[in-house]
Amino acid sequence: MFEGRNVCFNFLDFLVPGNDFLNLTFFKFEEQGIDAEVIDLRTLVPLDIETIEKSVEKTGRCLIAQEAPRTSGFAAELSALVQERCFYHLEAPVERVTGWDTPYPHAYEWAYFPGPKRMKKALEKVMAD
Repeated sequence: MFEGRNVCFNFLDFLVPGNDFLNLTFFKFEEQGIDAEVIDLRTLVPLDIETIEKSVEKTGRCLIAQEAPRTSGFAAELSALVQERCFYHLEAPVERVTGWDTPYPHAYEWAYFPGPKRMKKALEKVMAD
């Protein structure tokens, strides 16, 4: 976990140990002057909701990224949990960056995954509120 003050950023599914995406994302935030707290959820059961709650209480914002489709993904459940438990601490709506609601396109898998452009757009949205 990287600690920060401006936004809590939760990763689901697509981060594995040694993956440079987490570090790349964190440093891209720093370049924009955003002090992000990044949480890489290693397990969904048991879910470390206490860590997420502390982060959202500190930052007032939450951005969730997952590689699965938007509809019926775990990011929706996590978003609901954050909304229920941290409502009075949120300064902006919880934002999700996910795969598209389409069949998985093997030929275009890198366009399907939540990439840097979509992450940046979601980050700008959550920081603007």
